Amino acid sequence: MADLTLTCPHCGFARAMPAEKVPERPVRVICPKCRESFAYRKPAAVPTPQEAESPLPPSAVPPSGVGAPEPEPLPPGPLRGIGELFKDTWGIYVRRVGVLMGLYLLAILFLLVPIGVFALLGAAVSAVLPDLSMPLLVAGILTGLLLGSVVLFWGLAAMVYAVADENLDIRTALQRGWSRLWAFAWVFTLTGFIVTGGFLLLIIPGIIFSVWFFLSQFVLAAEDERGMRALLKSKSYMQGRFFEVFLRLFVVWMVSAAIGMVPVLGAVLSLLFVPFMMIYGWLIYDDLRPKSGNFPFTCTTGEKATWLGIGALGFLIVPLSLLLLAVGWLGLSLSSINLPWRWSGF
Repeated sequence: MADLTLTCPHCGFARAMPAEKVPERPVRVICPKCRESFAYRKPAAVPTPQEAESPLPPSAVPPSGVGAPEPEPLPPGPLRGIGELFKDTWGIYVRRVGVLMGLYLLAILFLLVPIGVFALLGAAVSAVLPDLSMPLLVAGILTGLLLGSVVLFWGLAAMVYAVADENLDIRTALQRGWSRLWAFAWVFTLTGFIVTGGFLLLIIPGIIFSVWFFLSQFVLAAEDERGMRALLKSKSYMQGRFFEVFLRLFVVWMVSAAIGMVPVLGAVLSLLFVPFMMIYGWLIYDDLRPKSGNFPFTCTTGEKATWLGIGALGFLIVPLSLLLLAVGWLGLSLSSINLPWRWSGF
């Protein structure tokens, strides 16, 4: 039987494999060179060596750019029940807790170290310039916070990759996270901006947005969809499944809140629970995404602008509300001022 050539779409590395060793079902392949993953579906029929060597007549050669039709996406099956979801999450957590906790602690360290370094630097300079001590200290803390936030995204991206691929160790996960640092930083920023804006619009929109865009980080890691495309594809996966996903997320959010309320140990237990929640979310994503084919979704410029506008509206509604309250209070205060009596003669 003829060989099949598997080519990585990320780095171009190619390797021939005997066709009988390639699974019949759609699979995800990890490139041995760049360690990126990609979906692969075995062709329906593999030509024999004689067929592969005999050239096609010119009339049989398809025109440039025309190939086999894209496979239809297989519809996702039912979501795992909540009990099964917790059980499967726990199984992965036990196997991966060392790697995931190591990456999570590194992410926290990435955030805190720049803040501490720049705060100390600001304090040292302010000792020389005591008149500017407060501005220098604030500037140092803000600079460290900005730099630390960027590096924090590196650790979080590495965590997502380590959850998506159980073969990754800490070093390889950090390499993968570094290669997509700015893509993850942008996705996390967009998600936080729109979701926070939704919460400022009387809370309910924020809850809805939290569910719709929850999968965006996994869409980026597994499908390399970036920016608003990752968010909108996450929303598309929720079509017809919103309440199923919301119920599963609500349960794990309540468990997280209950753990945080445990006296003394709550902070430590919450720290340990973060990788569990990330695995839990990945398994929801794995249930929702189609197992083959391209999932159709719309991502027009207008739709991107609409969601960014909704997020911005949430941030604008707060100062506008405060301004209206201030104007109303001022008007009420002026109306209550006691004016002197005016007497008129008869």
